[in-house]
Amino acid sequence: MRNGLIIIAILGLCLLAVTTLEDEADVRLPAEAGGGHQIDQRDQSLALEPVAMPITPAPVATEVPPTGGSLKLPDGTYLPTLNGVSADLELTWPSHLPFSPVVGRVVDSQGIERYLHADGSQSTTQMVYRSDLGRADAAVLVSTPRPAAPLKQASGSSRRR
Repeated sequence: MRNGLIIIAILGLCLLAVTTLEDEADVRLPAEAGGGHQIDQRDQSLALEPVAMPITPAPVATEVPPTGGSLKLPDGTYLPTLNGVSADLELTWPSHLPFSPVVGRVVDSQGIERYLHADGSQSTTQMVYRSDLGRADAAVLVSTPRPAAPLKQASGSSRRR
């Protein structure tokens, strides 16, 4: 691989998943929020609202790598790298999914730039510290939307009735 290690992380978008809990479930706040207080799940005042990130048009993918850092896509085209990365990298798309074209660019509340794909996936390039190298190295991260998995109760635990 050219100019460093490419790290692929399927993070599952930071989307809010709605989970239905049984009426009897015991929900507690963490200590920072007044821990130990029981809360009625139906209290909608505690519901989190998703934060909309403005979408800007994606740059046009080219057949020639841009200077100053390029991201090679699975379809053979190139986009500029994001977040100040100047290395030439390759986007390795999850093998169980068909490649989805880039349709926009978003910047989150922490200033991290990401490409938005047609299927809702997001990809980005970032410098990440690698303790094995003792330095920061360029990385490609891919996150794909997935339905929320049902919560499983730990074996051996019992529920108060």
